[in-house]
Amino acid sequence: TVTGESGSGKSTFVNAFRGLGDEDEGSAETGPVETTMEPEVYLHPKYKNVKVWDLPGIGTPNFKANEYLKLVQFERYDFFIIIASDRFRECHTQLAKKIKNMGKKFYFVHSKIDFCITAEKRKKNFDQKRHRITSERIVKMVCT
Repeated sequence: TVTGESGSGKSTFVNAFRGLGDEDEGSAETGPVETTMEPEVYLHPKYKNVKVWDLPGIGTPNFKANEYLKLVQFERYDFFIIIASDRFRECHTQLAKKIKNMGKKFYFVHSKIDFCITAEKRKKNFDQKRHRITSERIVKMVCT
């Protein structure tokens, strides 16, 4: 199950995971505005027993953070991938804590990292190792 903020690249991730481009037949709809308005399930084309759920984004007028878990029936899913396209925010921590409290597993995925690294490389003191360590520290903070 893929979750995270609206516009973070959740549907693009679902398509890439399934080996599809955003415009291929059967791909998850993507776009510059909120496109996933209800949980959608997609089968993996090669592994028929693998289902990937694409959830709407958290934190929009349609899916406010305090209503999100109920609206998308969060507890019905087995495993989660939390997508963040920028900094990790409070909503990501809330999702991770809820998943942990349900006794389920999750991964954080930092999407659009190429944009972040390109922006950071313009700085004189860019340190790619420091960026990785910061992300690892966030995950440890949430998981402990």
